[in-house]
Amino acid sequence: DIDTDRSCSIERSEFDAYFGDAETWLETKLKGIIGLEGLKEQIVNFYWSVKLDRLRRKAGTYVNQDEAVVLMFKGAPGVGKTTFARLIAQLLFKIGIIPSDALFEAQRDNLVGSHIGETEKKTEELIARAHGGVLFVDEAYRL
Repeated sequence: DIDTDRSCSIERSEFDAYFGDAETWLETKLKGIIGLEGLKEQIVNFYWSVKLDRLRRKAGTYVNQDEAVVLMFKGAPGVGKTTFARLIAQLLFKIGIIPSDALFEAQRDNLVGSHIGETEKKTEELIARAHGGVLFVDEAYRL
């Protein structure tokens, strides 16, 4: 993850991105993704929103902390939804919102049971396993 260009050497920019602050890390990660400028801008805006909320809290201003982070990525297969989900998991971890950068990918079969009561049990177990990380429901339209 540190040698982003796979050159077997570490550039100063790669070092700064890996060991530096979240802003530099995010900028480096987004540079490596072609296209999707609107989505990249939304992710940067999300980062700055979180950062500003933290600064406001530090200054003594009340900021509601009860909100969950819920994102929906929509698009055809192969456009990068899972890639961005992994990036979001890493970003949320890097900025201290979640304690782990783990991404738990779930398909319909991981959530929906074959008999009454099984769906609830499977869903609760998956949510419990994903606690502290990111739960990514792939192809949610199949639910």
